[in-house]
Amino acid sequence: METFRKQLETIALGVDEQLNAGAKGEARQFGFVMLVFPMNVRDGEVTYLSNNVRRKHVLDLLKEQVIRLEHSL
Repeated sequence: METFRKQLETIALGVDEQLNAGAKGEARQFGFVMLVFPMNVRDGEVTYLSNNVRRKHVLDLLKEQVIRLEHSL
């Protein structure tokens, strides 16, 4: 599991670098969230990573996305 976490952290650092061109903290233009889960398992297990976006902002974002996804069915 530690190898998996390190792989995800490396991916997250790369995404942040690409989106924000090296900017840190409040200088970043873009936040992101990455959810990784095992395929074909429906128990809700998920690994969550972000570029230090506040959890409240992520929660608000996810709630809005659920609403949008439900309306697009």
